[in-house]
Amino acid sequence: MSSTRDEEDRAFLPPLVGHEGVMAEQLEAIHAGRVHHALCLTGPWGVGKALAARHLGRAFLCPDRTQQGACGACRSCRRVVLESHPDWQELRPSGGSVRGSISVDQVREMTERVWLKPGEGQGRVVLIEEAHLLGEVGQNALLKTLEEPPPSTLFLLVTPRAAELLPTVLSRCQILRFSPLSGEEVRRILQDKGSWRGEDLDQAVEFSEGSPGAALAFLEGQGRFLRERVRELLATPSGEWDPVGMVQELLASQAASPAEEGLTLTQVKRRRALLLVQLLQQEGARRFRASLLEGQPGGPYDPSLAGGMEKWLDRCFQAEQNILWNLDPVLALEILLMDLARP
Repeated sequence: MSSTRDEEDRAFLPPLVGHEGVMAEQLEAIHAGRVHHALCLTGPWGVGKALAARHLGRAFLCPDRTQQGACGACRSCRRVVLESHPDWQELRPSGGSVRGSISVDQVREMTERVWLKPGEGQGRVVLIEEAHLLGEVGQNALLKTLEEPPPSTLFLLVTPRAAELLPTVLSRCQILRFSPLSGEEVRRILQDKGSWRGEDLDQAVEFSEGSPGAALAFLEGQGRFLRERVRELLATPSGEWDPVGMVQELLASQAASPAEEGLTLTQVKRRRALLLVQLLQQEGARRFRASLLEGQPGGPYDPSLAGGMEKWLDRCFQAEQNILWNLDPVLALEILLMDLARP
């Protein structure tokens, strides 16, 4: 019993950095009892949408909330953080942390539970992370509940791809848009999460483009090493590329980082492959900008080639989708490099 109490006493939710305007408006609405029954939090990956949703949901269930949010100290607040609150439900993709799907059975089970009497009396919260993975059938099942919502229930849909949600679902939600953070905000978050070498930290902030999640992926996923290899690759004439050998080197030449411990080999390769695709996108765009400013076109970055950069980005985007949909990451990268090597 005492160990449980100790865990509850230590429970806390990390503070949210940035997004002050949108959060203040919604926390005030929650405190006043006029929050919309369904909120869709959308914006770039890794900017804090899921954490923001947890802050909003915790405030909704907190009996001692204020206009600034939840008290953070009551039993309800502690149980939300410990994921043991009886009135808090989450729908997450199955099939791994990188990509999966949210089945219609998960939606139907959630629908049955939200009509039960709340266990703590304040209401219910349903958090759906990566809501775009519901699929059309799952979204239609959810739509029925959003059209006739149970009382005192807050639905929080989190997605970087709101355009993949059905218009009928979006029309039942209030859209909350989250923007990239400033470089200083990203740096502050990284410094709170660990100790990094100054050069690594600088490169991670540059790579992040306002996404703390992307910055952490860079730091914990061999980002500096992979960036150097990508730059070497792009400095080599595409006719001399060896896609198969390059992919093997890029994905397998480094030992697992602390963040990769406990993951399967496939999961490690998938994480690194996604990071590589993002690096290819960024380095391609960087060289394209340089070619325009310095007048030194070349290869796929040649602005005189109609649609050259668009094709580059499209191919990278397709590779990312293939990896997220569980195509073998080695094969997906080999296909990408072969495509990029073509004129």
